[in-house]
Amino acid sequence: MARVKKRADNRYCKTRRLNGHKIYGYGATEKAAIEDLEKKVNEYKNGRYKKAKELTLDEYHERWAAGRDGVVKPATIRKQKFQYTTISNTIIDKAKTRFGSLKLTEIEAQNVRDLQRILVSETVERKNEDGKTEHVLKYKVSSVNDTIALLKHILYDAVNVDEIIARNPAAGIKALKNTAEKANKTIHRALTIEETKKFFDMAAERKSWYYNLYAFMINSGMRCGEVAALKRSEIRNGKIIISHTYTKDEFGCYYIGDTTKTPSGKRTLELTSNLNAAVENQLKQNSLFFNSKSKVVDPNESVFKSPDGLMIRESSVNRDIEAICKKAGIDRFTSHAFRDTYATRALESGMNIKTLQTVLGHADISVTMNTYAHVMETTRAAEMAAVKTGTENIVDLTTVLLPKNR
Repeated sequence: MARVKKRADNRYCKTRRLNGHKIYGYGATEKAAIEDLEKKVNEYKNGRYKKAKELTLDEYHERWAAGRDGVVKPATIRKQKFQYTTISNTIIDKAKTRFGSLKLTEIEAQNVRDLQRILVSETVERKNEDGKTEHVLKYKVSSVNDTIALLKHILYDAVNVDEIIARNPAAGIKALKNTAEKANKTIHRALTIEETKKFFDMAAERKSWYYNLYAFMINSGMRCGEVAALKRSEIRNGKIIISHTYTKDEFGCYYIGDTTKTPSGKRTLELTSNLNAAVENQLKQNSLFFNSKSKVVDPNESVFKSPDGLMIRESSVNRDIEAICKKAGIDRFTSHAFRDTYATRALESGMNIKTLQTVLGHADISVTMNTYAHVMETTRAAEMAAVKTGTENIVDLTTVLLPKNR
């Protein structure tokens, strides 16, 4: 019997050959791979296990996805489940053929092109602000590209890992050109000073529950998930200790993870006066609203909570932001814009790009530079003019010097 092998995607694989047929078992651990193989061997002996070349895309995906549990993040599994459901349920021809029902060996490049074309042109009915029904595209171009990329990934493993098919029919399908305006110019943009004032004035007028959250985010550059996961014990001695964030499991439920979005996201920030004021105001708000009579402070209590006393949900925050924007007469944005606004104001104020990298928790400085290059371009002229080389009173730039022999 072959030994358990670890694949490039960190999953384990164990195989057994029965009657000249190769059976694969997958799992996040060696034990899980062995158990999966034994299950499939039993299915084979009972006549319920399909030979690899007889598998439909749906059947192969079921096996493929089972081996990813415990290997990739739950949020990734959840996202890919939605994407695969879209792939599987799409009808690609007049014969009402569902894409997921195609056998792996039958899928052709034209099928994938048809899938891509259908997804990018599919529309749904929605009511506009005037209450009139209109047809709008169901999927963004970026979403279609991500969905096709998942299909490529699945078929790549069918070729290179499981050796069921000889070639990947999706390999030559190019991503669609995305002409939509980039998010950093719309919902993820940095707010202007005027927009910021209008927003916070309206948030105060509407007595938004999340006012202190917004103030904290725009003065720290922290992600919404990082702030929502912040405990009282992690604000001490003039420091903010960022050690985890909230995330979603494969069923879409929020929970506080054991770590941050990336390893570099673990960081410590200074508790400035603005940040301290937001924390103190929020704690008072919590005490008054939830009528806490206990004098014992729970160090594991979340600082920022939703109005129901539970974990803050970014979707609820974004709905509140949208309502405030509408009343304030400014273009809609999402909570991520507070992070971009902080970074923009920091660079405009002269913060070193390396310092900003550590504040934002970027793993690589190139991420910071690429994201905020437009800000550095606007500050470059003033910064170059401010450079003193020591030649200011030595070199007379109004004098024209000509060679002696001319």
